[in-house]
Amino acid sequence: MNIHYEDAEYPLPNSGTSFPKPQDMGHHQDTRWVALNTLKNKTGVLFVSNSTMDFSALRYSPQQLTLAGHPYQLPKPDGTYLQLNAATTGLGGIAAALLRLCAIE
Repeated sequence: MNIHYEDAEYPLPNSGTSFPKPQDMGHHQDTRWVALNTLKNKTGVLFVSNSTMDFSALRYSPQQLTLAGHPYQLPKPDGTYLQLNAATTGLGGIAAALLRLCAIE
């Protein structure tokens, strides 16, 4: 499986970065389009955004990454998990700040 976006092309990593605890990774921001295609016959899918989007493509689902305490506990990869997001809030206390901003008095 290959990932294409903007001016880049790279194969989907087999295992990603090795962390002591498996976690989400490979997040790409401000992307206008992303395409996934097979290495074998070049068939695939193209996603295009009206503005920009964020994406990640991994061999494990978020649930599989969360449930595995260590890399050896990850199941055998069974596909490609593509996450497309219109926006992300990032890390930190932004959610609490948004709740205060949107609070009805």
